[in-house]
Amino acid sequence: MESYIKGTARSYHGGSFYHVERTLGDLDSGKIGEYIQVHKDSLLLKNLRRQFPELEHIPKSRMLFLDIENCGFSKDSPIISIALAHVHQGADLRLECLFARNPAEEKTILKYFLDLVPGYEAFFSYNGKAFDAPRIASRAIHNGLYEREFKDLGGLLNGHSNGNGNTPESKHHDLYHLCKQEHRLVLPDGKLKTIEKLLFGFTRTNDLLSEDIPKVYYEYVYGRKRIINRVIADRSLWKKCLKKAESFRGSNMPPEKTDERVRAYAQSLYDGLFVNQASIDAETGEFESFKGAYVDEYSPGERINEGQRKADMARLIHHNLLDTITIAGILCYLCSACPGEPIKETEKDALPF
Repeated sequence: MESYIKGTARSYHGGSFYHVERTLGDLDSGKIGEYIQVHKDSLLLKNLRRQFPELEHIPKSRMLFLDIENCGFSKDSPIISIALAHVHQGADLRLECLFARNPAEEKTILKYFLDLVPGYEAFFSYNGKAFDAPRIASRAIHNGLYEREFKDLGGLLNGHSNGNGNTPESKHHDLYHLCKQEHRLVLPDGKLKTIEKLLFGFTRTNDLLSEDIPKVYYEYVYGRKRIINRVIADRSLWKKCLKKAESFRGSNMPPEKTDERVRAYAQSLYDGLFVNQASIDAETGEFESFKGAYVDEYSPGERINEGQRKADMARLIHHNLLDTITIAGILCYLCSACPGEPIKETEKDALPF
């Protein structure tokens, strides 16, 4: 990988992973990086304390920005990379990506990350309370990295209690919810790319789309194209739904149209029954549903170009690191903007950059 992605293979606690380190200037972050450089003092001065009073006594070197990438929304999908941004002296950012070259290295990157956590007092993510932290917790438990002092490893970030009735104040600051709930930013949607464009005038080029990550990672690991077969998750339930739908088959339509409608009706019945088996997780309050009407099964196809295989991983790592830079940029922006004056999309021409 070294020929495509400058980094080092690291051994850690009996495992290994690929370790990438960058500075802010090493990456094509355009006006986001420029904005951070201009406003980096806001991470140290009174603006930060004004926006986040609980950070009054926390030095900037004890703050960590984080973002993860994984192979899908299912809890069974492994975490494949963790990008981190550390604030150093002068508020410069040191970027770090922990990359699992195959799913077996997931445990090592999680162990490395969890060993870093106690050294920090404030964590910043974007939608991390709903996604990144619970996923890190569930995958850490899956890999046998459960910490006894917390009910789950999410407590290391989110400040969950250990069952004794004392819940410490959360160390985890989710900028997505902060912007949304306190209306500090009023944007058409919550996508990071929208924020990058409207706040910083930055548009990604040659970026790897999030929805393509499972596919390209599979092809990196196996060196072959991924063939997707969609399989009905519960065959017996599907047959019952199909039988009921068949009873409503019309006779006044062409056979091909009738078959299409019957299948669509059976699918709607099946989806409804499947989703109704959902439950609420008592610990997190998250809505947990089954995998849905289909399970995607993958099989290897023809071999892919070796250069493209590694170049895609370079794009994946860059994508992950850029997400983390954007999170840092949002914090700089929030700390530089006037409190109580939400920035609206219609005011973007007046933004200070």
